[in-house]
Amino acid sequence: LAPTFALTPVISSMQGAVGGNVSIPCQPQAAPRANIRWEKNGREVGTVHANGDLHLTQLTKQSSGRYTCVATNALGEARSSCNLNVQAQSVIRERPVDRTVLVNGSTTLPCKASYDSSKSDVVYSWTFNNHVIDFTGRNDDSATYSMPNAVTSQDGTLYITSAKYRHEGMYTCHVTSVTGSISAEGYLTVNGPPGEPGGVHARGGNTEKAYQGELELWWQDGQKHGYDVTYYIIEYRSFFDDRDAWTVWRDDIPYGATAIQLDKYRDWRGYVVKGGLSPGSAYHFRVTACNSEIGCGPPSSGPYEYYSMASAPPIYPPDNVGGGGGAEGLLQIKWDPLPRSKWGSQTIAYTMYFRPKKEDERDALWETVKTDKTYFNKVVGLSNYYLPYTVKVQARNPEGSGPNSTEATVMSAERLPEAQPIFESAEAINTTAGMVYWIPVPATREEARGAIGGYQINYWQEGPQCDGGGELEAGATSVNIYGDVSEGLLIGLDPGSANCVNLQYYNAAGLGPKTDNYYLEMTNLQPSLYPEYVTVVSQGRESVRLFWRGVSTKASEEPIRGYKAWYWEVTENIRAARVEDFGQTQTGVIHGVEKDTIYRLRMLAYSSGGDGAKSSDVYFTLGGQVSYDPLSSEIRNSSPRHQLIFTHFLIIFAISLIFVHNVF
Repeated sequence: LAPTFALTPVISSMQGAVGGNVSIPCQPQAAPRANIRWEKNGREVGTVHANGDLHLTQLTKQSSGRYTCVATNALGEARSSCNLNVQAQSVIRERPVDRTVLVNGSTTLPCKASYDSSKSDVVYSWTFNNHVIDFTGRNDDSATYSMPNAVTSQDGTLYITSAKYRHEGMYTCHVTSVTGSISAEGYLTVNGPPGEPGGVHARGGNTEKAYQGELELWWQDGQKHGYDVTYYIIEYRSFFDDRDAWTVWRDDIPYGATAIQLDKYRDWRGYVVKGGLSPGSAYHFRVTACNSEIGCGPPSSGPYEYYSMASAPPIYPPDNVGGGGGAEGLLQIKWDPLPRSKWGSQTIAYTMYFRPKKEDERDALWETVKTDKTYFNKVVGLSNYYLPYTVKVQARNPEGSGPNSTEATVMSAERLPEAQPIFESAEAINTTAGMVYWIPVPATREEARGAIGGYQINYWQEGPQCDGGGELEAGATSVNIYGDVSEGLLIGLDPGSANCVNLQYYNAAGLGPKTDNYYLEMTNLQPSLYPEYVTVVSQGRESVRLFWRGVSTKASEEPIRGYKAWYWEVTENIRAARVEDFGQTQTGVIHGVEKDTIYRLRMLAYSSGGDGAKSSDVYFTLGGQVSYDPLSSEIRNSSPRHQLIFTHFLIIFAISLIFVHNVF
């Protein structure tokens, strides 16, 4: 791209003061980037900044003239000129320019003077529509306006933040020095969504007239704020609604659909509001103007006038028709009351229809009930438990009946269960928790007698006979297991305790009969002691052997079933541990040990009561047990004490083997 100033010409003229400084920008478009030089009367002049701007200092009258920016690259050359006028007094060399900003946005208005700084200083100030802007913070001006560079007299640029429509207008920069005062103006335009519509009213309406379900709403547009209206939103609020309970009637009314076809009302807009307005009520209306590009402005504001609708049958049905539950043999139906704003008249009542739900209902007759309540209970008999009924409800007033609600399916009440789950087993999973297993009740109407609620496990402490008599079963603890399930967990049982359990199925009507009683024996406690004198020696090219002294158990603990080694690299944590089960021996081999890796080891004994306590940490490598400081990561070979303990342990271990051999 050859250099061009088509879009960014050099400023055509600029003022300067004798003894002052000026900078003239030069920003041509070019690719590759253009080389910039400045000429005056055909000769290169001034200091050219890296960005192409010409900087002139210590201006004199002779500095006045025509300065030309010359931009060149391999594809061509372009020129653009500025006339500089140097005067004896201070001048505003960078003047405010007209700006446009979006509402709540920020912008700046430049103001920079050229003056002889060796002889005088200047003071900057601003006025807005003849109001002097106060930068001291003593009023609200400082929330919007600031002039941060004026302290050093560099320039008087005005910063405007969070601009509102009220900030639109003419801004004047004043520059004062010993030689006098000069000023320059710039206009700020604040654009945004269309303004609030005004004059909202029903055409030809008054507070005594009653409309027949529709009316023509008129209004006038507010200020454009730079964006035309493209669509409108109409909202309403009834006499019976809360103050802020506005309902959107329509949110996509095209601008073109609101034109008034009467010449003398060309500046008015209008639209017919038809449908959705309940008879017998009175309404406020408000209108919001919107632009599809930038959004919506504020809605029209009050005072609002009420417009009444003539009484007529309700136009809305009741919501949330449903029911179910209740006592055995009942069909219970209920619905939400129709809001007062939707009655259509001064009173409201309901007509409810129901019939048994069948595959082909075309010829089935409806039973009809008229009521002023929002519920109805029908005795359908014990044999008609948990059967589906089709239900619909309509509202009615003295003017007539409204539309029917959507048909709903309501189940008659469930019946108390008679079925029992089939017990399968009960077993301890640790010292304080047990699982109970059963075959569920079939999920049929005849067996479940309703929707399956779940199962209740009753348990208490008693001997293996589980007679359940006396106060033992009466003090049973119960746990509910919800849903169509076949197992349940019991927790908080006493270690080693003898427990009895039975089961009950339940639905919404209540609990069914109990099963027989069954025995659940809890295991004793897990080992409380941990293996001692744990020693690690090298076994081979990828393995080590462990030795330890076994654990004895207490009377309240389960017999030892074996020993486990938990080991992991010291750079990891215990959650990454690998576990080796060595059974009941007191020695074992760990394979897969990597060279140049330090491991942490903890031993434990286990029983049917669970895992016992873990030993303290032991560190080892492929070469055997080491002393390791986790804080300093320092490794030392096994201490003499460790070697002595290991030697004594091997002697004891060998004697034990000889003793066992001689006995057997």
